[in-house]
Amino acid sequence: MKTEKKLLIVSVLCFLLILPVWIKCTEDKTSFTFAHISDPHMFAAGSSTDEQGNNSTQRLSYLVNKLNTRNLDFTILTGDFASVDGNNTAEWDNFNETISELNTIKYFCKGNHDGIDNDYFYEYTGQNTTYYFDVNNIRFLVIGNEETFLVSGTCGINITKVQAEYIKDAIEGQDNIWLVAHYPEKVSASSYWNDVTLIEDLKSKLIGWSSGHEHNGRAISNSSGYIEDQPRSPTLYSNDNTSILVWSEISVTPTSINVTQYDAYTNKIIDTAVYSVDLSYPSAFPCVELIVGSIIATVSLLLIFAIVSHRNKSHKI
Repeated sequence: MKTEKKLLIVSVLCFLLILPVWIKCTEDKTSFTFAHISDPHMFAAGSSTDEQGNNSTQRLSYLVNKLNTRNLDFTILTGDFASVDGNNTAEWDNFNETISELNTIKYFCKGNHDGIDNDYFYEYTGQNTTYYFDVNNIRFLVIGNEETFLVSGTCGINITKVQAEYIKDAIEGQDNIWLVAHYPEKVSASSYWNDVTLIEDLKSKLIGWSSGHEHNGRAISNSSGYIEDQPRSPTLYSNDNTSILVWSEISVTPTSINVTQYDAYTNKIIDTAVYSVDLSYPSAFPCVELIVGSIIATVSLLLIFAIVSHRNKSHKI
């Protein structure tokens, strides 16, 4: 086989070798969409019904079916999956059976009704109370309830020493944190959090905070310098507006975060907001080092092959 043909074959093979690298590195890495729901407060069987005649199970099922029609990368669920103290396994069974129909990756956060003196949250979700997961260059930090305490007559989260150390390690070196927690920052002038200093350190890195707990609370806000997303929950407590069934859809691009809250019953937009952000990677071209390295490796292989071929040809002469 002539040297030119051999070089051509090697060149094609090298090109095919680095092609997947080019494709992976040039694709959009920071655009994704996720859903946020909170506070279903499942009952073991039945419950009061909303204005559409649906009980808590039917409401969550309706919401799940609606989310399954969307193009979502994952769903975050910010707590209070059970009711009262979270010690009723029938409530957990009901929740687990209903939420299992949701066809996305699911990330759960423990709420104040999800048990303090039992392991049902872990047993039914398979997730820890505090953990994080990374999506592109955003770190989603989930902080659930280990212990609760009372502040001005309301519940709150008492961050344990173990949790505090985990949180400090999780946010170190991270610039874009999205907090996932059952509790928002505060209600009125009272904080829901016992470790205010830690929360202040955390807030300096936040681009978003998704929470629940306040069933008719805030919707979308950016007043604190980061996005607060708190959909009015699908629970059926008597103080709720049971004529609507609200969930949030958050779309993230390198330059913006779009938060929209929908009523699942009517598809009506309850609230919406777009915020400008800079989520670009540190280098102007992600994976540039990998691509340059691949090109250098390819050229090196071609040169080695050319040298070997030349030597073989010289020996034949």
